[in-house]
Amino acid sequence: MTAKIVRNWFAKLGAKTLYIAPGSPWENGYCESFNGQLRDQCLNGEMVQVCQYVSS
Repeated sequence: MTAKIVRNWFAKLGAKTLYIAPGSPWENGYCESFNGQLRDQCLNGEMVQVCQYVSS
């Protein structure tokens, strides 16, 4: 729903968007960089703590 509103707004402004295929990380580097940093800094650390808790 939000995507349609944004596309209509861009159309009114005369702007065009680029299509990024789902699962194409090389086309959306900013998002993939954020996801990688989030995983490295937060989620992987949480998994280590959970694994240590389970093994003890």
